[in-house]
Amino acid sequence: METLITKIKKIDEFDHFKTSIYELKQNNQQRFMDVVSALPANKQNYLKEVMFSQRIVLNSENSERTAVRKIVKIKKPKK
Repeated sequence: METLITKIKKIDEFDHFKTSIYELKQNNQQRFMDVVSALPANKQNYLKEVMFSQRIVLNSENSERTAVRKIVKIKKPKK
């Protein structure tokens, strides 16, 4: 049974996707451009939104949940 247990359930799919896209862009720029240019314009815009999004922690009293949010402006720490 131990051999059936994998790390895939513990991997954050959002971060994994972003990392994969960044690696593709870094390792093979031309292939990345081919893939992105093959997408329709609305899918290209969606990909841009995803790449500029971040997972944030939503603290509640009983649990810590996370959500993906588009980062428009980075908040500076309060002094």
